[in-house]
Amino acid sequence: MDSIFVSARASLLELQDEREIVIRNCRDITAYSKKIIFSGQRIKAVPIRSGNYKEIKTNFSIIALRLAQVNESYIASAQKGSLRGTIASACEELIEALTFIYYVGNKKLLSYEKMVEIIKGMIRANTGNNIDELILDKALKACVYDDEQELEEVEVDVELAIIDRPDYFMGLFDLTGEIMRFTITNLQDYRSELDSGFTFENYTFMKALYAEVCSFLNKYPKLSVYKGEWSNRHDPKGASVLRKKLEVFKQSLSKVEKSLFQVLVRGKEEVSLQDIN
Repeated sequence: MDSIFVSARASLLELQDEREIVIRNCRDITAYSKKIIFSGQRIKAVPIRSGNYKEIKTNFSIIALRLAQVNESYIASAQKGSLRGTIASACEELIEALTFIYYVGNKKLLSYEKMVEIIKGMIRANTGNNIDELILDKALKACVYDDEQELEEVEVDVELAIIDRPDYFMGLFDLTGEIMRFTITNLQDYRSELDSGFTFENYTFMKALYAEVCSFLNKYPKLSVYKGEWSNRHDPKGASVLRKKLEVFKQSLSKVEKSLFQVLVRGKEEVSLQDIN
């Protein structure tokens, strides 16, 4: 009888150790994704300059190591259900970082398919405890400079088990918040004649994305996302999270719209003053 409990205890300890390792790695993915977002918020010119690129690459490299470890652990895990929530949260932060950097560099939305290839490239760059710098560079350039040829040259036959379309969908809501912050904080760095173009470009992107999201949710009114999984039946917790994210998206869009109006009004006032002078 004792041997049964000893065996069960050993099994539980093994599962707990696995869970703690995944949690630590996910915390790192979240933390370094936030650093990439912070780097993106300070970008003042495109194409993204070498100094900004190096800063992003440093954090990108650490994420690649942790991502490969989490993906491998999840594939082999016997407790996928209990790990999914922790992993989904970290993946949403990573998706927010990748889509934001891609938007800053290319002024368009990073597609789900291309994002998956970039993430597979990050995992492929992992060689154990080290990173293959050449492969990592190709994955990062595909994200920063939209260089598809870079990834085409990399063999990315990798099973990506930790990210799916629901993660991407939820990450897009967070992306719009970063675009709003990027718009407002960078307005002061542009001369008035360029303000309206910069703000209008971001506003147009966010407005179009908001319309697409609303259309999608109207088509599936019972849709919810919880722990990285779709559900089309009534799920109070998942539906609540989705409603809150949509409301924050709407608020971000409204803030950018107000900024655009302020820029246009300020521009007219400056033109009037020039006429008077």
